[in-house]
Amino acid sequence: MVQNGQEGRPFFWLALLIMGGGLFAVGVMVGRQTAHSDKPKPDRLSQIDARDQGLVPAKADDLSFTKTLSSPRQDPKKPKPPKPQPVKPQPAGGKSSVAVNTHCLQVASFREAFQAKNLMDKLQAAGFSQVRSVVGEVPGKGTYHRVRVGDYADAAAAASDKARLNQELKLNSLFMLCGK
Repeated sequence: MVQNGQEGRPFFWLALLIMGGGLFAVGVMVGRQTAHSDKPKPDRLSQIDARDQGLVPAKADDLSFTKTLSSPRQDPKKPKPPKPQPVKPQPAGGKSSVAVNTHCLQVASFREAFQAKNLMDKLQAAGFSQVRSVVGEVPGKGTYHRVRVGDYADAAAAASDKARLNQELKLNSLFMLCGK
């Protein structure tokens, strides 16, 4: 005969044993799936991070970045622009678009020709005369396209166009001696 309060104990132990066994079996199955799963290979950035943290030794060919950094940069998408041709002086009797010893206003200087062309179109649409682009080589910096306006006898004659550029188009300009 079972004493008072002990009649459910065999079922309790049996249920506890079955549940524990079930949990153990599930744990074993989960562990086997994780251990034998096909993990994806780490991506290139993860490999670089692991190498930088000292987890993976660097390969000899991975250390070629110094050669790449020290070589001149060439963008494969853009072709090299043609070198500007030097401007040949006009003969004394020939006509030139800019008179000798004249002044002009330099409005901007761009590295790209299309930017200079866009500004020239904008200036011509605004009614400025003698708008031109002068290509020049700056030592150590490359080719620049300088947008210039006017053909003035002196700086005082250019003052009204300088004020108009600043007021209407919000462009600052420089007085330049344009002719030689």
